Amino acid sequence: MKKIILTLAIVATGLLSFSATNYETSMKEVLKSYRTDETKNFSNYAAKMEKIAKKYPKQAEAYSWAAFFNTIVGFNEADTKKKDDVLAKAEKQINKAIELDANNDEFYVNKAMVFQGQLLVDPQNRGMEYSAKAERMISKALELNPNNARAYYLRAQNVYNRPAQYGGGAKNALPVIKTAKKLIDKQNVTNELAPTWGKEEIEDLLKACQK
Repeated sequence: MKKIILTLAIVATGLLSFSATNYETSMKEVLKSYRTDETKNFSNYAAKMEKIAKKYPKQAEAYSWAAFFNTIVGFNEADTKKKDDVLAKAEKQINKAIELDANNDEFYVNKAMVFQGQLLVDPQNRGMEYSAKAERMISKALELNPNNARAYYLRAQNVYNRPAQYGGGAKNALPVIKTAKKLIDKQNVTNELAPTWGKEEIEDLLKACQK
């Protein structure tokens, strides 16, 4: 009986290891394509990540990347209704990622991006509320990892786009984006499933703040 139980345990462990390996292989293939693709069809990459998330529902990174790609789709969508819908989808996906792993700082960066996108749907009515929501997520990300360059980038965006009378504008955003630049230049990501974006975006915002 003990031999049977031991055999079953070994088989189960092997299956879990095989499943994890397949998951990582699938993720790496999509991310490699995304990182080398100059055209970047974000809807296509979102769909691929959604497919992986459906197949491996306990893996947080797939949900996070699906949310990231859908957020970019939302930012680029001109139709207000479609923009709001895809960002609502992204919010559900990043919430699922956080539910699976509440200690990943990058997930809160992603959620801050979702809120920034949702703000753009109706800036006049959503401005203060969604800016505050994004800032809470940025603070959470920096609480978990004070060296997260992407979090500082999003914070700089928030400050840059805020009216000067409320502490915003290029002058006030400059020290924040300088911090982001310093951190992104030191970035050394060894986990292939982790995000690496931000260098170009940070440099663009730094230039805008220095004008």
